[in-house]
Amino acid sequence: MARRFAEQLTQFRPEQFTRAENRREFSDVSKRYTQFMDATGQKIPAKTRALIDKLEKLAADTIENRQARRAQSAKLAEQTRRRNEEKRRREQAERERREREERAERERREQILAAAGANTIIARAIIAFTRGTTSEDIRRAATNTLREQYPYCAFIWPGVKNPDTVETSKGIQVSKTTARRLLALWNAGRARVGMHCGPYTVRDIAPDFVQIGCHKIPVDNLRELAAALN
Repeated sequence: MARRFAEQLTQFRPEQFTRAENRREFSDVSKRYTQFMDATGQKIPAKTRALIDKLEKLAADTIENRQARRAQSAKLAEQTRRRNEEKRRREQAERERREREERAERERREQILAAAGANTIIARAIIAFTRGTTSEDIRRAATNTLREQYPYCAFIWPGVKNPDTVETSKGIQVSKTTARRLLALWNAGRARVGMHCGPYTVRDIAPDFVQIGCHKIPVDNLRELAAALN
């Protein structure tokens, strides 16, 4: 019986102890062997004792290492979670700061434009794109407000220098008669891509803008223009 226990013990290899079931099996065999030898009053041979001690140490080290790895993994996961949470808090704080600054800047521009009586797109476009009509601070407020509200758009207004035309932010002039004709068709829902406004072709008619040549004009601007021309 003692010999069979010893043979079982010699079959264990250190690399097997990476699996929990192998460690449990070894511990069970070792324990039963030790109990058997104690019960029968036999002395465990030195060679077998050395093997048991070596394997027990390896098994114990493996368990400790696994526990240490789990603890370290949990620690790293918690550190990562805290870093990510702190990063999210910083990013959120930065977003809120930028939003406050942008809101304050918009309010400041609106106050400047209101004081100048520039409450319409057309009034702001004239200020923004006609040099010398007002102070630089008001012009900058008008320009930035239009760019923020209508990015990548051009603007149109009744001619300032020539009252028989409409002018655009790109320096183009078209007769009021031509502009009225296209605006009437557009208001009636009869404007079509491919139509012309003077030498310029209607390229797109969208819910929020109309593209005429290289001018992407906001619908809000066109509504104001139609009212101003009528």
